[in-house]
Amino acid sequence: MKNYILVITLAILGCFTSVAQTSFEKICKEKAAKATSTTVVGQEGWLFLTSELSHISKGKFYGDAAAKTAVCTNPDRKDPIPAIVDFNNQLKKQDIQLYLMPVPPKAMINANKVDASVQNNQKLAIHYKNLYKELRSQGVEVIDLFPAFHKETAKGTSVYCKQDSHWNPKGIEVASTNVSNAIKKQNWYQNYTGKNLTEKPTPQTIYIEGDLKTTANTSLGKEKITLNTFQKASKIDENSPVLIMGDSHTLIFHAGGDMLAQNAGFTDALAAQLGLNVDLIGVRGSGTTSVRIDLYRKAKNKEWLGKKKVIIWCFAARDFSESKNGWRKVPVVK
Repeated sequence: MKNYILVITLAILGCFTSVAQTSFEKICKEKAAKATSTTVVGQEGWLFLTSELSHISKGKFYGDAAAKTAVCTNPDRKDPIPAIVDFNNQLKKQDIQLYLMPVPPKAMINANKVDASVQNNQKLAIHYKNLYKELRSQGVEVIDLFPAFHKETAKGTSVYCKQDSHWNPKGIEVASTNVSNAIKKQNWYQNYTGKNLTEKPTPQTIYIEGDLKTTANTSLGKEKITLNTFQKASKIDENSPVLIMGDSHTLIFHAGGDMLAQNAGFTDALAAQLGLNVDLIGVRGSGTTSVRIDLYRKAKNKEWLGKKKVIIWCFAARDFSESKNGWRKVPVVK
C-alpha cells in the first residue's frame, strides 16, 4: 500500500513539474514572438535575450527533437550529442580530459524575472538534466551549473548581470569553484609542480551598460558591478596544462572593450583558484563549432597540444538549439 501511495505521489509531483515547465515554455514563446528587438524586458529591470527565450520555448532540443528545434539548416549539424561525444572521444585519445560546462540560460535561473507568475524551480531545467545524463552515459564529463546557480539565486544572490546576457562576478566565482574542485581531484594536478601562483582578488566597482540594454527600449540607469580583479592570474599561458575554450562567457570581464572590464573574468578566477595560469581560446559569438576549429588549427603544433591535460568547453546553453552553424564534427588533429 505504501509503495502504491509513493508511486501516486511521485506521479502527481511529476505532473505538476510538467505543467509548470510547459507553462514557462509557453510564456517564453509568447514573449519571444512579441519582441521587437533582440532584448525582452522582464521584471524589476531584468533584461533577457529574445533568442534565449525562443530556445527555452522549444522544450526538448536534442536527439530526434533537434530536427525541429535547431535553427541550423544543415540536417547533419542539428543534434549536439554526436559532435560533443566525438570531440570527447578524440580528446581521450590525446590523454586530455574534457569538461563540458554549458552556462545555464539566464531566463531559466531567473524565471520569476521573466514573468512574475513564474516561480524559480530547478525542475524547469529537466531537458538539460536529461541531456547531461545522456552525455554522461556516453563518457562525457559535464559540469552542471544549474544546482549551484539555483542555490545562489534562492539565497537572493544574482549570478547574472541584469542588463547583460552574461554571468556576473558571482556567477564566475561559482563556476570557477566547480571547475577547480573537479580538476583538483585529478592525479596530474596533485603531482603538478607548477602550482606557484598565489593571488587574492582586488575588489573593483564599475558601472556598465550591458549588451542587452543597448538594444532595449528602456530608460534604465547603468548597472553597478563589483569585480574580483587579478593581475598575476590574468596572464594567459600557452604552455599551461589547462585550456579554457568557448564563447564570450570566457571573455566577459577579462578582455576589456565590449567585454566590459579586464582581468576579472572566468579565466582569471580559475587560474587563481588552481594556482596556475591557464590557456584560452575565446570567441565572440557561438562557442559550439568555431572554437573547435580554432583548436584544430592550434593543435597542428603537436608540442602545444601535448602539454594539455584539461580542456573546459564553456558556452551558452541556448546554443544547443540556437547556433546557426550547428554542431559540426571537427577533428582535433589530422
